[in-house]
Amino acid sequence: MKDPISHIGEICYQVIQSASMPGAREALRTAALAFEAPFYMLMVRGATTSMDPVQLIISNYPKDLQRRYDEMNAWTFDPVLDKALKTTEPFQWDELFETPRQKALLREYARYGMARGMTASYRGSESSVAILCFCGHRHVSDNAELWKRTKAALILLTATLQRTVHQLIKSRDCRLRRLQPNRALSETERRCVQLIAMGRTAEQTAVVLGVKTRTIGYYLDRVAEKLGATSRKEAVALAISSHLVETRRYPPLTFARDRD
Repeated sequence: MKDPISHIGEICYQVIQSASMPGAREALRTAALAFEAPFYMLMVRGATTSMDPVQLIISNYPKDLQRRYDEMNAWTFDPVLDKALKTTEPFQWDELFETPRQKALLREYARYGMARGMTASYRGSESSVAILCFCGHRHVSDNAELWKRTKAALILLTATLQRTVHQLIKSRDCRLRRLQPNRALSETERRCVQLIAMGRTAEQTAVVLGVKTRTIGYYLDRVAEKLGATSRKEAVALAISSHLVETRRYPPLTFARDRD
């Protein structure tokens, strides 16, 4: 891997200048090239006034792997997540996967050429946290000086993305509150929209929530009213685009609590 520090400095500058989600996504794609790691995952989690907490994930991990990760409930034993939650020091994935379940997870990563990687985390204001991973099939580096500079680049990029994305989440939340003041989604309404957004039918959603099918329509109408949407479909789309609901679990919104 080449020295990435100069490239990452320029990427961070572009993120700050763009201050947008497309800018953050482009930064991740460009940084992956600089780090010579084809796969990336950024998770930013923080509190807002309309939903506490909100989590946003930007990732190009293969969807089959994401589904397999969810099926394994892998967030409960993923050593990368575990270490990222305990330290802000960037680290490589080498020697992290020790238990049988962790080794099984590593084999899933290896199937997609993702067995080697590096991770950094950053804790910002208002209890917000960001975890940033880059991975591929190549070893990161055995060169101590290069790894030192790579860690510095990772810290800079993670901090920049955390601040930018968290601010964007807060800005969207403020716009929604101005649109419909004091009308946050209830937990049941949020769960209803989340299930619909994940592809469940109204009948399936009703079974999960333990209510009648027609009640799901009532919930969706309430969400549409609160978000200023003109239809149920638009309400779901707005909830997704505003990150009021989580449409997948990688890691899940409750991953910190699930680990206790």
